[in-house]
Amino acid sequence: MWAASAPAEAFLVHAGAGKMGDPFSSWQVRGIEQALGVAVRRHQALTDNVANADTPGYKRQDVRFWGELRRAQERLAVTRTHSGHLPGAVPGNSPQVVRDTTAGRPDGNNVDIEFELASLAENGLWYQALLRQLGARFAMWRTVIEGRK
Repeated sequence: MWAASAPAEAFLVHAGAGKMGDPFSSWQVRGIEQALGVAVRRHQALTDNVANADTPGYKRQDVRFWGELRRAQERLAVTRTHSGHLPGAVPGNSPQVVRDTTAGRPDGNNVDIEFELASLAENGLWYQALLRQLGARFAMWRTVIEGRK
């Protein structure tokens, strides 16, 4: 589970911050893209939990959001040995889904529907925030290209 109080851009810290380049391959866009992928996978896991809330023996699953974002940050930390070199490619790993094996109800199911719905709402807000951040990055580039003040 991830804490809502964690800073939204905590995973976007990089030594090359502030440099202009290709807007579609910048480390910020790649970081947001990976974070969106984690949010999508977490949404799938949470909706599976809701769908199986009454399935005997079903164990809830989740994606450890902030841990996945830290992993993404580590993958983004590309070291350039010469200023003329292009940044390296970021390997794509899918987020890890973890199964909660704690005991729940007598039928073996441990899904708390209220918790799952709250987690879905929280995840949706995070996804929307990431989309707004991505949109702001592209709006900046549009302004640069069009030369508006």
